Amino acid sequence: MRRQRDAPGAILSLLPVGLGTREGEVTKAFKDSFQAIVLDGADIRSTLDSQAKVLQKVFDDLKVPCWAPDPPAARCEVA
Repeated sequence: MRRQRDAPGAILSLLPVGLGTREGEVTKAFKDSFQAIVLDGADIRSTLDSQAKVLQKVFDDLKVPCWAPDPPAARCEVA
């Protein structure tokens, strides 16, 4: 992990914060994306677009700010 963290071009990314009981929905979106794309060979763009809607709903409902490496924003938007 140290080599990865210290590698040139490495980007620090923190874990999502402020999600409370909805953290499981975010984790599921990431797992579902991995399953669909990597294991099932699904189309990457359509899979990510679909899961982005799931994440955006959670973020909008909770009104959580973005975390690093994204810049601070009043509304965290999934891009």
